[in-house]
Amino acid sequence: LRMSTGTRILYTLLHVLASAVCCLMLSRTVAQAVREKVPFSAVLCKHLPGGADCERLVGSSAVYRVCFGTACFHLVQAALLLNVRSSTDCRAQLHNRYRDGAWGWGLLGALSPRRLLPHRFWLLKLLVLVGLCAASFFIPEDGFIQAWHYMGICGGFAFILIQLVLITAFAHTWNKNWLMGAAQDKRWYLAVLLATATFYTLASAAFSFLYKYYTHPAACHLNKALLTINGSLCGIMSFISITPCVRLKQPRSGLLQSSIISCYVMYLTFSALSSRPPER
Repeated sequence: LRMSTGTRILYTLLHVLASAVCCLMLSRTVAQAVREKVPFSAVLCKHLPGGADCERLVGSSAVYRVCFGTACFHLVQAALLLNVRSSTDCRAQLHNRYRDGAWGWGLLGALSPRRLLPHRFWLLKLLVLVGLCAASFFIPEDGFIQAWHYMGICGGFAFILIQLVLITAFAHTWNKNWLMGAAQDKRWYLAVLLATATFYTLASAAFSFLYKYYTHPAACHLNKALLTINGSLCGIMSFISITPCVRLKQPRSGLLQSSIISCYVMYLTFSALSSRPPER
């Protein structure tokens, strides 16, 4: 269990690192600072597909390339660990941070070969990840960005569906546990009511915020349509969740689940609207 926890934490840190790099590459300030303060940036740009100005090596193009290297890193590990079902498998050491018996304390334990080897292995994986991301910048531009763009759309759509299923399952479990507690203590009903009201308040506030700052009376028709459709779907979903036919099939169904999903829909709407370039 401790090995699995350490592995999850380290992979999370790698993901956070890759995401931070992508966010920095989207910043024009960071790109300008690199061109001005990195001594070898001009020489490097001449040998890369972006040309001497390196315009294609910043922004969304750079993000696609970093994500491509990260995806290749994880796909290679997935192929190497195919059909591994136990942490005792020799190939499972590709994931585990420490070997058994390497959790000893003290200077001798920290400097033992069995303890140092996993650290070096994680350092090697970090170097491989950085190398794959760097190598992706040498891939020619022709067709690569467009193909990876469509793959990103499909992957993002699948991710949203999976995330929606997980959030729905979490909301059902939450509502079920609190209603079971309400059978013994009626104050749990008040807790469910307060949680539902809080999530609907957040969703309503988000809708008002988006309508105020991402629409204009004389323009932004697509933004208005997206907000109207998503807001209407949230209302319809809330109404359906308390109808008798749904309650007959799902006795634990209620407004708590709908309120949580409404907040998630507003977050997705905000993400979509904030990603659109401003209309002129």
